[in-house]
Amino acid sequence: MYCTLTDITSEMIPGRTLIQLTDDLENPLGVVDTDKVDRAIANVCGEIDDLLAAHYTVPFNPVPKVIHNIALKQSAYAIYGLCSSIDRPKNIVDDNQTATALLTRIAKGEITIGRTENGVVVTSGTNSVQVSAVTPLMTSSRLENF
Repeated sequence: MYCTLTDITSEMIPGRTLIQLTDDLENPLGVVDTDKVDRAIANVCGEIDDLLAAHYTVPFNPVPKVIHNIALKQSAYAIYGLCSSIDRPKNIVDDNQTATALLTRIAKGEITIGRTENGVVVTSGTNSVQVSAVTPLMTSSRLENF
């Protein structure tokens, strides 16, 4: 998995809130239901793999920082969806939208995750994202004849 329960609690959702989101409403135990969290994370990671399998060898190992961050933000959003009585905070919604947009651009090949060799991300100690620009159709040299 590209993020963990520990990542979620330390970076996105406080422990007390995570208990409220995952605990059984009828028979509350006052603890985080780790199975629910793990399923939410696994679903997000599976979707990331499905979207990126055309360009990269998945699952990622090691996990690029950008993939970790996307999984973290989307997993937090998914975990809030487990409990309909608690609204998602604006920052969770905004983070998910940003992560989804970034993931979509990576899936389309508009952004690459570092350098790849045969679809495998080659890490060089930095966590970088490369953006490739579309070559413009109309350049100044092409416009000279008009």
